[in-house]
Amino acid sequence: MEEEVAVMYPKDPPWYKPWMVPTTMCLLFFLVALLALFKRCASCRRGDNSPTIHPASDPT
Repeated sequence: MEEEVAVMYPKDPPWYKPWMVPTTMCLLFFLVALLALFKRCASCRRGDNSPTIHPASDPT
């Protein structure tokens, strides 16, 4: 029975720490947010200004 449990739930590797999971999730979220922000700002630099982002730069 113990062998089956060992196969179903393998022992964590020695480098694994419990805090790695939330830290990795936060890092991924930060990178995705950074990419989204960069993409949004790149469209602003092209001149496709959205009034929701830059209401003061509306030429009309």
